[in-house]
Amino acid sequence: VACDTMESFRMSDQEKYVFSRHVVLSRGNVFAKADKMIYDKKNGRLELTEVPIVWYDSTQLHADSIIINLVENRISNIHCYSNSLAATRDDTLRLGWINQIAGDEIKIEFLRGELSAIKSFRNAKSLFFVPGEDSDDAAARNSSDSIFILFDEGELSEFIGFESNNGEYFPENMFAGNPRELYLPRFKWIDEKPGMEFLGRFQSIEQRRKKNHKN
Repeated sequence: VACDTMESFRMSDQEKYVFSRHVVLSRGNVFAKADKMIYDKKNGRLELTEVPIVWYDSTQLHADSIIINLVENRISNIHCYSNSLAATRDDTLRLGWINQIAGDEIKIEFLRGELSAIKSFRNAKSLFFVPGEDSDDAAARNSSDSIFILFDEGELSEFIGFESNNGEYFPENMFAGNPRELYLPRFKWIDEKPGMEFLGRFQSIEQRRKKNHKN
């Protein structure tokens, strides 16, 4: 973790750390940015607030607050609260084809380190671009009370919409010129994840530490 200010609090069996301003987190293939993060060591809980963004592989998450839960030092789930959006760019040739899921809350679940489910609760909406195999390219947009996307060994296996499920289908010729016309209202996308930024800040901290040690 890199940040401007770091505080630690220890009370009986509790141990918490508060990171403030320009917080950058790197853990395995997960990166995150926020202006505030609280780490509850006992419960394995990271709470990011104040414009948090989380990147997981080719997916990024936006919400008013994001909680990362750890079990046995591995990520168990990521929970996004209020104005939540999960966006995934899988197609490196058609960069505008960004799959999206939005809702009041989004929960990302992992099983043995692999993505197992993305669940959107209340006012759920989704947009998926479908490359043509037996048919032409297309896009599908759905709205429902809740939407569950299930994965098997990292591959999408099932789409489930709960209550008042409404769907729209768009052949590729309807959005070829501008796929953004189909994007969900809450869409956000940040092209640069904080990998190199984090490394640079970490190296600067290490350089200052070594310099102070020599003095």
